[in-house]
Amino acid sequence: MNMCSCSYLGLEIDPRLARRAADYVLQSGTVNLPTSRIRIRLKELDELEQAMSAHFKCNAFTATSCSAGIVASLPLLAAGIFTDGQRPFMIFDKHAHFALNQVKAVCGDKTQVVTCNHNDVDFIEEMCKRHPLVAYVADGAYSMGGSAPIEHLLQLQDKYGLFLYFDDSHSLSAYGERGEGYIRTFMPELNPRTMLVYSLAKAFGANGGGIFMSERANYQQVFRRFGGPMSYSQYVNPATIGASIASLDIHQSPELGVLQEKLNANIQLFDSLFPTEHAGSGLPIRVVPLDSPDMAVGVSEGVFKRG
Repeated sequence: MNMCSCSYLGLEIDPRLARRAADYVLQSGTVNLPTSRIRIRLKELDELEQAMSAHFKCNAFTATSCSAGIVASLPLLAAGIFTDGQRPFMIFDKHAHFALNQVKAVCGDKTQVVTCNHNDVDFIEEMCKRHPLVAYVADGAYSMGGSAPIEHLLQLQDKYGLFLYFDDSHSLSAYGERGEGYIRTFMPELNPRTMLVYSLAKAFGANGGGIFMSERANYQQVFRRFGGPMSYSQYVNPATIGASIASLDIHQSPELGVLQEKLNANIQLFDSLFPTEHAGSGLPIRVVPLDSPDMAVGVSEGVFKRG
C-alpha cells in the first residue's frame, strides 16, 4: 500500500504503457544508449518530441527528469539566452520546489537573484518597475498545495515584459482538456516569454520530464546545444519513450476526460469531508498541517488501520 503518491490518474500501472515500454526496448535492442543526444540518439526520441510538441502545441523537449530539464534551462535564462542577451533580474517564489531552488546559486553566478514571499505579485511588480527585465520562477500547481496567481502574472507580462518560468509537473495530464496542465489553460498558445518544465511521471504515467517552449521562440537550437544535460547527459531511455507514446495515445482519446473526472470526484469527496485551505481548487494536492512528527506518525497509522 502506497499512502504517498503522485499517481493522479493511475496510468503508470496501465498495461498499455508497460507493453509499449517493453516493445520499444526490444525493438531498439538496447535498454539505454550511454551517450548524449547531440552525439547519437534513437529516432524514436525525435518521434516522441514531435508527438509531444503537436499534442501540447509548443516545442517540447524531453529530459531524464524534471530536475534535469531545470538544470538545462534555468542557467541559460539567467545568462540571457532566452531574452536576446539581456540578463534578467530573477525572482524565485519562496514556495518554489527544491528542484528549482537547487539552481539558485548557479543562476546567481550570472545575474542577481532574490526570493519573494509566496505569490507576492506586488513585490514582483515593484521589481518590474525598478529593473529593465525581470524573470519570475515558481511552481504552477504547487507540490505543497495551491497555485500561481497566473492571471495577475500575465497582466504583469503584458505590461512589463515579465518572463515567466513555471514547474507545472503536478498538474500536467491531471488538469486541462488535453492534459495541458494548470498554467496552459490560461495561455493556449505558449508565448516566447514563458517557459514550462514538466514531469512525464506523476499523472502522465511514464518517466523523465522536459521543457515546453513557444513555437515562436528563436532559441530552441541554442538550448539543445548548450543546455547543460541536453548536451552532456543521457536522454530518456526506450522504455520511457514507449510508455510516453502510449500515454499520449490515451491523452488524445476521450479516456483522458474519464480519468480526470474520476480524479475530480475523489477530490470533491475529500473536500466535502475534510475542509482545507485549498479546497475547491480542482488541483489534486491538499495539505493537512499537524503539530508534530509524532502526531503525523500517529495519524498515518490510524489511516492505515482504517483501510
